Amino acid sequence: MRGRRTADDPLFTELIATRMILLNLVKPFAIGQVVTPEDFTRISATVRSDKRKVAQEIQQQYSKATPGRTCLHGRPITGLWSMAPANA
Repeated sequence: MRGRRTADDPLFTELIATRMILLNLVKPFAIGQVVTPEDFTRISATVRSDKRKVAQEIQQQYSKATPGRTCLHGRPITGLWSMAPANA
């Protein structure tokens, strides 16, 4: 049985940090802007300082997920994404 992840789970936090970096880099590329080394340094610093807070906020959103929900394929949403035990 897999238990709930804690609010300070380093793997989840780093996953969210990676997501934050990607989202902050994709938009400028999508609209044709150049990302300078200074931009990347600023983005990296912001992610480093905010990643734990953002990860906790996202984890709280997942923990509010309704137990018993299903995804588009009809399978129960369990584990990391629903924050419910895998065999619930």
